[in-house]
Amino acid sequence: MAILWKILESFLIILHRKFLPHSHLTAGDIKSTVFDVDPDSAPGLDGFPRLFFKSFWDVVGQDVVGFVRQFFVDSWLHPGANSNLITLIPKSHDAVTVSQYRPIALANCIFKVDSN
Repeated sequence: MAILWKILESFLIILHRKFLPHSHLTAGDIKSTVFDVDPDSAPGLDGFPRLFFKSFWDVVGQDVVGFVRQFFVDSWLHPGANSNLITLIPKSHDAVTVSQYRPIALANCIFKVDSN
């Protein structure tokens, strides 16, 4: 269950931006936001691609909706939900100096959705 909380955070940022002025957030609003995220984007630390939520919405949907609603009611986010990993990716096979690498941040799925 802890992993599910981590992967839900990015959905919250999108929903927060879209629906903050509104007092009622429906399960349909939450589902459409989750389904609007690019399903082919790279998975984060949690290992779940965005396609996971579309494919298994009938299994995880109720937990996602509950997580999002808790955020809007209590303004509380699970401490591990905003976990990120920053790593360096070599620009070429023979990279030796820092300038020959590019940084990349792997964010949990829920955080990515929220930030869109």
